[in-house]
Amino acid sequence: MVPMKRADFLTLTASLTLVLAACFPAPAPAPQPPQPTPAPAAEPKALGEPKVVGLRPFGLLADNRPSTVAGLATLTHYSNGQSVLEISVANLPPETSHAANLRLGTCSNLGPIAVALGSVFADARGAGKSSTRLSTTQIPTERVTVVVYQRDVTDPKGVGGAIVCGEL
Repeated sequence: MVPMKRADFLTLTASLTLVLAACFPAPAPAPQPPQPTPAPAAEPKALGEPKVVGLRPFGLLADNRPSTVAGLATLTHYSNGQSVLEISVANLPPETSHAANLRLGTCSNLGPIAVALGSVFADARGAGKSSTRLSTTQIPTERVTVVVYQRDVTDPKGVGGAIVCGEL
């Protein structure tokens, strides 16, 4: 028997390892069961028909002219316990923003503020829009009125008087 050099021995060992690995591959990993795909979140559904009310001119504009602002308020209740109140008005002074809220009472007898709404923003043509999402439980069950004011809550002069009003 001829003694083997260490380098030859390592080469032979590495070669045998490669041959054996090629002849006897490692078992494939067990297939994973398919993961369930989560169902997409269901979109909330409107409950019944939206309530649409007319908003009529009310009071004076900030420059003391009679208001000609008019439009619609649309209240939609959804299956997830949320409601959306959208306000759409015309004839606002261009490029202005205006505070809005729900008040108890009627347009002729405004009560206290029940819910502050998002500001109504007027574009260059004086068309104003606002959309406020709120919990349905926030909306009073008694008579409530949508009111938009002369100015926004950020105005240093305050919001001023009501310029458009409609009873929900």
